Amino acid sequence: MEIFILGSHMNLPLKIACSHFPVSKDIKKNTQYIKAHMEKAAFLGADIVHFPETALSGYARVHFDDFSNFDWECLDGSLKEICDLARKLYIWVVLGSTSYAGVEKPTNCLHVISDLGNVIGTYHKRRLYSREKEFYSPGNEALVVNIKGVKCGFLICYDSCYPDLYTDYRAQAVQVIFQSFYNANNKIQKTDLNELAVAQLRTRAADNQFWISGSNSSEEYSAFPSSIIRPDGSLKQVIRHKTELIVEDLSQSQLGWMYDNRIM
Repeated sequence: MEIFILGSHMNLPLKIACSHFPVSKDIKKNTQYIKAHMEKAAFLGADIVHFPETALSGYARVHFDDFSNFDWECLDGSLKEICDLARKLYIWVVLGSTSYAGVEKPTNCLHVISDLGNVIGTYHKRRLYSREKEFYSPGNEALVVNIKGVKCGFLICYDSCYPDLYTDYRAQAVQVIFQSFYNANNKIQKTDLNELAVAQLRTRAADNQFWISGSNSSEEYSAFPSSIIRPDGSLKQVIRHKTELIVEDLSQSQLGWMYDNRIM
Protein backbone atom coordinates (compact mmCIF):
# COMPACT_ATOMS: atom_id res chain seq x y z
CA MET A 1 0.00 0.00 0.00
CA GLU A 2 1.65 3.20 -1.18
CA ILE A 3 1.37 6.51 0.64
CA PHE A 4 2.63 9.62 -1.07
CA ILE A 5 2.45 13.38 -0.86
CA LEU A 6 -0.03 15.18 -3.05
CA GLY A 7 1.38 16.66 -6.19
CA SER A 8 1.03 20.12 -7.65
CA HIS A 9 -2.37 19.23 -9.15
CA MET A 10 -3.86 19.99 -5.74
CA ASN A 11 -2.39 23.50 -5.72
CA LEU A 12 -4.97 25.72 -7.37
CA PRO A 13 -4.71 29.26 -8.81
CA LEU A 14 -7.06 30.74 -6.24
CA LYS A 15 -6.56 32.91 -3.17
CA ILE A 16 -9.48 32.72 -0.72
CA ALA A 17 -10.52 35.09 2.07
CA CYS A 18 -12.96 33.69 4.64
CA SER A 19 -14.93 36.13 6.81
CA HIS A 20 -15.82 35.92 10.52
CA PHE A 21 -18.10 38.73 11.75
CA PRO A 22 -21.12 39.05 14.08
CA VAL A 23 -24.14 38.56 11.81
CA SER A 24 -27.21 40.42 13.09
CA LYS A 25 -30.77 41.39 12.10
CA ASP A 26 -29.51 44.84 11.04
CA ILE A 27 -29.03 44.59 7.27
CA LYS A 28 -27.22 47.92 7.02
CA LYS A 29 -24.81 46.97 9.81
CA ASN A 30 -24.18 43.59 8.18
CA THR A 31 -23.51 45.42 4.91
CA GLN A 32 -20.87 47.58 6.57
CA TYR A 33 -19.03 44.50 7.87
CA ILE A 34 -19.31 42.80 4.48
CA LYS A 35 -17.99 45.79 2.54
CA ALA A 36 -15.12 46.29 5.00
CA HIS A 37 -14.06 42.65 4.62
CA MET A 38 -14.38 42.88 0.83
CA GLU A 39 -12.01 45.83 0.83
CA LYS A 40 -9.56 44.09 3.16
CA ALA A 41 -9.68 40.90 1.10
CA ALA A 42 -8.96 42.84 -2.09
CA PHE A 43 -6.06 44.64 -0.38
CA LEU A 44 -4.62 41.26 0.61
CA GLY A 45 -4.83 40.06 -2.98
CA ALA A 46 -7.68 37.57 -2.57
CA ASP A 47 -9.59 36.45 -5.65
CA ILE A 48 -12.74 35.67 -3.67
CA VAL A 49 -14.18 36.52 -0.25
CA HIS A 50 -16.60 34.16 1.49
CA PHE A 51 -19.22 35.16 4.09
CA PRO A 52 -21.36 33.28 6.68
CA GLU A 53 -24.85 31.88 6.27
CA THR A 54 -27.46 34.71 6.13
CA ALA A 55 -24.59 37.22 6.45
CA LEU A 56 -26.60 39.97 4.76
CA SER A 57 -30.18 39.24 5.80
CA GLY A 58 -29.80 37.87 9.32
CA TYR A 59 -31.10 34.45 10.34
CA ALA A 60 -34.83 33.78 10.85
CA ARG A 61 -35.89 32.59 14.31
CA VAL A 62 -32.69 33.90 15.91
CA HIS A 63 -32.65 37.49 14.66
CA PHE A 64 -36.35 37.93 13.92
CA ASP A 65 -39.51 35.93 14.55
CA ASP A 66 -40.70 35.62 10.95
CA PHE A 67 -40.61 37.37 7.56
CA SER A 68 -43.90 39.27 7.97
CA ASN A 69 -42.14 42.62 8.49
CA PHE A 70 -38.89 41.84 6.73
CA ASP A 71 -37.38 44.77 4.80
CA TRP A 72 -36.92 43.23 1.33
CA GLU A 73 -36.29 46.62 -0.23
CA CYS A 74 -33.34 47.25 2.09
CA LEU A 75 -32.00 43.75 1.35
CA ASP A 76 -32.16 44.34 -2.42
CA GLY A 77 -30.50 47.74 -2.10
CA SER A 78 -27.69 46.34 0.05
CA LEU A 79 -27.11 43.48 -2.39
CA LYS A 80 -26.74 46.02 -5.19
CA GLU A 81 -24.18 47.98 -3.11
CA ILE A 82 -22.18 44.79 -2.60
CA CYS A 83 -22.34 43.92 -6.31
CA ASP A 84 -21.17 47.43 -7.21
CA LEU A 85 -18.24 47.14 -4.79
CA ALA A 86 -17.33 43.68 -6.14
CA ARG A 87 -17.04 45.22 -9.61
CA LYS A 88 -15.00 48.16 -8.31
CA LEU A 89 -12.60 45.89 -6.36
CA TYR A 90 -12.63 43.22 -9.08
CA ILE A 91 -13.24 40.47 -6.51
CA TRP A 92 -15.61 37.49 -6.36
CA VAL A 93 -18.02 37.23 -3.42
CA VAL A 94 -19.86 34.27 -1.88
CA LEU A 95 -22.61 35.92 0.16
CA GLY A 96 -25.03 34.33 2.60
CA SER A 97 -28.50 35.85 2.40
CA THR A 98 -32.22 35.11 1.95
CA SER A 99 -34.23 35.12 -1.26
CA TYR A 100 -37.52 34.18 -2.85
CA ALA A 101 -37.19 31.55 -5.55
CA GLY A 102 -40.80 31.08 -6.64
CA VAL A 103 -41.61 28.87 -3.67
CA GLU A 104 -43.89 29.16 -0.65
CA LYS A 105 -41.32 30.44 1.82
CA PRO A 106 -38.02 32.31 1.31
CA THR A 107 -34.86 30.26 0.91
CA ASN A 108 -31.66 30.35 2.92
CA CYS A 109 -29.18 31.01 0.13
CA LEU A 110 -25.69 31.84 -1.10
CA HIS A 111 -25.31 34.39 -3.88
CA VAL A 112 -22.22 33.96 -6.03
CA ILE A 113 -21.18 37.41 -7.26
CA SER A 114 -18.57 37.65 -10.01
CA ASP A 115 -15.68 40.12 -10.14
CA LEU A 116 -17.76 42.04 -12.69
CA GLY A 117 -20.47 42.62 -10.08
CA ASN A 118 -23.08 40.18 -11.36
CA VAL A 119 -24.96 37.52 -9.37
CA ILE A 120 -24.15 34.58 -11.64
CA GLY A 121 -25.68 31.86 -9.47
CA THR A 122 -27.58 31.29 -6.23
CA TYR A 123 -27.38 28.16 -4.12
CA HIS A 124 -30.43 27.38 -1.96
CA LYS A 125 -29.84 25.35 1.21
CA ARG A 126 -31.06 21.80 0.59
CA ARG A 127 -31.09 20.24 4.07
CA LEU A 128 -33.11 22.19 6.63
CA TYR A 129 -32.57 21.55 10.32
CA SER A 130 -35.48 21.16 12.72
CA ARG A 131 -37.48 24.41 12.96
CA GLU A 132 -35.85 25.90 9.86
CA LYS A 133 -38.67 24.28 7.91
CA GLU A 134 -41.08 26.73 9.54
CA PHE A 135 -39.29 29.69 7.96
CA TYR A 136 -37.51 28.48 4.83
CA SER A 137 -38.20 26.37 1.76
CA PRO A 138 -35.49 23.85 0.83
CA GLY A 139 -33.49 24.04 -2.37
CA ASN A 140 -33.11 21.01 -4.61
CA GLU A 141 -30.04 21.58 -6.79
CA ALA A 142 -26.28 21.72 -6.49
CA LEU A 143 -24.43 24.74 -7.87
CA VAL A 144 -21.06 24.57 -9.62
CA VAL A 145 -19.25 27.74 -10.72
CA ASN A 146 -15.92 27.95 -12.54
CA ILE A 147 -13.75 30.61 -10.89
CA LYS A 148 -10.35 31.24 -12.48
CA GLY A 149 -10.42 27.75 -13.98
CA VAL A 150 -11.29 26.15 -10.62
CA LYS A 151 -14.57 24.27 -10.20
CA CYS A 152 -16.30 25.48 -7.03
CA GLY A 153 -19.32 24.06 -5.21
CA PHE A 154 -21.53 25.54 -2.50
CA LEU A 155 -23.22 24.24 0.65
CA ILE A 156 -24.84 25.71 3.76
CA CYS A 157 -24.51 24.60 7.38
CA TYR A 158 -26.64 21.47 8.04
CA ASP A 159 -25.77 20.23 4.57
CA SER A 160 -22.55 19.05 6.25
CA CYS A 161 -24.43 16.13 7.82
CA TYR A 162 -25.12 14.60 4.41
CA PRO A 163 -22.03 13.00 2.82
CA ASP A 164 -23.89 12.39 -0.44
CA LEU A 165 -23.94 16.12 -1.17
CA TYR A 166 -20.13 16.15 -1.14
CA THR A 167 -19.96 12.93 -3.17
CA ASP A 168 -22.14 14.54 -5.82
CA TYR A 169 -19.80 17.53 -6.04
CA ARG A 170 -16.81 15.21 -6.26
CA ALA A 171 -18.48 13.41 -9.18
CA GLN A 172 -18.68 16.80 -10.91
CA ALA A 173 -14.91 17.28 -10.43
CA VAL A 174 -15.37 20.15 -7.95
CA GLN A 175 -12.12 21.17 -6.24
CA VAL A 176 -13.23 23.82 -3.71
CA ILE A 177 -16.34 23.89 -1.51
CA PHE A 178 -17.59 27.16 -0.03
CA GLN A 179 -19.75 26.23 2.95
CA SER A 180 -21.42 28.96 5.00
CA PHE A 181 -22.64 28.48 8.57
CA TYR A 182 -24.73 30.28 11.11
CA ASN A 183 -23.93 28.38 14.25
CA ALA A 184 -23.72 31.12 16.85
CA ASN A 185 -25.63 32.93 19.57
CA ASN A 186 -25.78 29.62 21.41
CA LYS A 187 -26.86 29.71 25.05
CA ILE A 188 -24.90 26.57 25.93
CA GLN A 189 -21.19 27.05 25.30
CA LYS A 190 -19.85 23.52 25.64
CA THR A 191 -21.49 20.96 23.35
CA ASP A 192 -20.32 18.07 21.20
CA LEU A 193 -20.93 20.25 18.15
CA ASN A 194 -17.93 22.40 19.08
CA GLU A 195 -15.70 19.54 18.01
CA LEU A 196 -18.03 17.77 15.59
CA ALA A 197 -18.59 20.69 13.19
CA VAL A 198 -14.92 21.11 12.33
CA ALA A 199 -14.28 17.35 12.45
CA GLN A 200 -16.98 16.87 9.83
CA LEU A 201 -15.41 19.44 7.52
CA ARG A 202 -11.94 17.96 7.94
CA THR A 203 -13.29 14.51 7.13
CA ARG A 204 -15.30 15.71 4.12
CA ALA A 205 -12.22 17.54 2.80
CA ALA A 206 -9.84 14.59 3.23
CA ASP A 207 -12.28 11.96 1.96
CA ASN A 208 -13.11 13.91 -1.18
CA GLN A 209 -9.80 15.74 -1.73
CA PHE A 210 -11.53 19.15 -1.49
CA TRP A 211 -10.45 22.48 -0.19
CA ILE A 212 -13.30 23.71 2.06
CA SER A 213 -13.84 27.29 3.15
CA GLY A 214 -16.12 27.27 6.21
CA SER A 215 -17.38 30.74 7.17
CA ASN A 216 -19.31 31.18 10.42
CA SER A 217 -20.73 34.11 12.41
CA SER A 218 -18.52 35.40 15.22
CA GLU A 219 -21.44 36.08 17.59
CA GLU A 220 -20.93 34.59 21.03
CA TYR A 221 -21.23 31.76 21.56
CA SER A 222 -20.33 30.19 18.23
CA ALA A 223 -19.64 26.49 17.84
CA PHE A 224 -16.49 27.05 15.82
CA PRO A 225 -14.44 29.83 14.21
CA SER A 226 -14.30 30.38 10.48
CA SER A 227 -11.82 27.92 8.98
CA ILE A 228 -10.17 26.96 5.71
CA ILE A 229 -9.60 23.21 5.47
CA ARG A 230 -7.04 21.71 3.12
CA PRO A 231 -7.45 18.44 1.16
CA ASP A 232 -5.12 16.73 3.65
CA GLY A 233 -7.50 17.57 6.53
CA SER A 234 -5.27 20.23 8.09
CA LEU A 235 -6.75 23.65 8.64
CA LYS A 236 -6.27 27.34 9.27
CA GLN A 237 -8.64 29.18 11.63
CA VAL A 238 -9.45 32.66 12.88
CA ILE A 239 -9.83 33.47 16.57
CA ARG A 240 -13.31 32.55 17.79
CA HIS A 241 -15.65 35.55 18.37
CA LYS A 242 -13.18 38.03 16.86
CA THR A 243 -14.15 39.97 13.75
CA GLU A 244 -11.45 38.79 11.42
CA LEU A 245 -10.56 37.64 7.93
CA ILE A 246 -8.52 34.52 7.17
CA VAL A 247 -6.68 34.18 3.86
CA GLU A 248 -5.29 31.08 2.18
CA ASP A 249 -3.40 31.02 -1.12
CA LEU A 250 -4.29 27.66 -2.62
CA SER A 251 -1.45 27.91 -5.12
CA GLN A 252 1.20 28.21 -2.41
CA SER A 253 -0.11 26.02 0.43
CA GLN A 254 2.00 23.06 1.48
CA LEU A 255 0.01 19.88 1.88
CA GLY A 256 0.83 16.93 4.11
CA TRP A 257 1.07 13.19 3.53
CA MET A 258 -2.11 11.42 2.49
CA TYR A 259 -3.67 9.04 -0.03
CA ASP A 260 -4.48 10.74 -3.31
CA ASN A 261 -7.78 8.97 -3.83
CA ARG A 262 -8.81 11.10 -6.80
CA ILE A 263 -6.41 9.10 -8.99
CA MET A 264 -8.23 5.86 -9.71
